[in-house]
Amino acid sequence: MRLEQFEFLIVVAQKKSMQKAAAELHTSVQNVSKSIKQLEDELNTPVFIRNKFGVFLTQEGEAIYNIAKNIMEIECF
Repeated sequence: MRLEQFEFLIVVAQKKSMQKAAAELHTSVQNVSKSIKQLEDELNTPVFIRNKFGVFLTQEGEAIYNIAKNIMEIECF
C-alpha cells in the first residue's frame, strides 16, 4: 500500500466520483481508477461500489477510509 492510494481513496470517497477526484488531484481518471483497483486487490476486498450514480464506499471501505484518514493526518505532522 502507498500513501497515494490512501489519498486517492479519501478524495474519491468525499467526491463520490473518480472523475471529480481526478480533477482535484490533478491526474487522470485512469490513474485514480488503477490506484483504487490495486488497493482493492492488495486488501482482497472491494472498497467502492461503482454504479451510474457514482462510487460509494462498501462497509469494508468505510473502515478502510477511516484508517486512511487517520494515517494521512499522522503523515501531515
